[in-house]
Amino acid sequence: MLETYFAGAHRTGESLLHLEIEAVLHNPIIDGLLTTLDGLVAVLDDNRQIVAINQELLSFAGLSCPEEALGLRPGEVFECVHAHETCAGCGTSRWCSTCGAGVAITASLATDRATDRLCAMRIQRDGAERDLFLSVRVCPLRIDEHRFLLLVMRDSTRDQERAALDRVFFHDINNILTGLSGNAEVLRLASAGEVGEIAGDVVALVRRLHQEMAIQQALTSVDTLGYTPRPEPTSAAAVLEDLQRIFARHAASRGLLLRYERPDGPLPLDVDVTLLVRVLSNMVTNACEASSPPDEVRVWSAARDGSVLFSVWNARPIPPQEQLRIFQRNFSTKAGRGRGLGTYSMKLLGETYLGGRVTFRSRPGEGTSFSIALPRSAAARPDAGSASPR
Repeated sequence: MLETYFAGAHRTGESLLHLEIEAVLHNPIIDGLLTTLDGLVAVLDDNRQIVAINQELLSFAGLSCPEEALGLRPGEVFECVHAHETCAGCGTSRWCSTCGAGVAITASLATDRATDRLCAMRIQRDGAERDLFLSVRVCPLRIDEHRFLLLVMRDSTRDQERAALDRVFFHDINNILTGLSGNAEVLRLASAGEVGEIAGDVVALVRRLHQEMAIQQALTSVDTLGYTPRPEPTSAAAVLEDLQRIFARHAASRGLLLRYERPDGPLPLDVDVTLLVRVLSNMVTNACEASSPPDEVRVWSAARDGSVLFSVWNARPIPPQEQLRIFQRNFSTKAGRGRGLGTYSMKLLGETYLGGRVTFRSRPGEGTSFSIALPRSAAARPDAGSASPR
């Protein structure tokens, strides 16, 4: 028996599949739907295999004729990175239970009703991975004795990228303003000897706010979603000092023990400091929000395999099912709208623009750590200025 973690693994036999394709091919209603409906349209049988497809979906998938898609499942046509995790294909991997399209299709099959979902899909195309954001509607159909599903998808990836960049920006700016507010309150109550130090922190935060505004203006410009990083000589120790200044009086860290473990030496590197601190600030904020006083949050840097590694740890493990899409846009382990931005921002800025590698590790008894590894020089990818967020 074929392995599956979600939807049925069985596929339609070749002879029956041929009969289904013929039934759909000669149906004028289906032909009219494929011709007139706006979007990416396909007709599926009850084993989720494509028996008809419109020209827009063919072009989107880079296929030259319908025969290349017939018999495949949607994730296989789109080249979803999880479509071949198991030998049974699309719909049967551990990730498929969190796929909006997969959930909509299986729900419509189970209830025989129209179902709508939003689908965030990661695909492999032309040697590179990228994210798609699709609105999905699935409607059951019956032709003679056959049951089919009409699958209609609309690609709103570009709009979602711009909207996500806006939400990430306001999320990160809110972190800076929280730090400013904390410093301002302490400044109001501070003794004369403390004023100079706190005022210096406020000036640094305001300067960083101006830099964030300039970056966001470039990221969301009308002509491109590109931003050219501005590497400058710095050190891991200096970056950790910036981070410590931000969270010294930050509301998220109140009551927690933030431990900064600096490397033995300065550990020099060339990097866009504003972007790196933005990534690390999200790591620290997430760690603080997952902790409760008087928990400890650890932040450290180290040299590793020719790279500079920055890591943030907290004691709370992430449940295995939530780990599957931890860097997915709009996915969050916390309730409420507007969540799921911190981890997405880490991946977007840390990899697409800084050219690093953002990872995490989470196990019961060990806690959770997020890390970014950066080359010591040329920390920005040569093509980062023209890259679209992945």
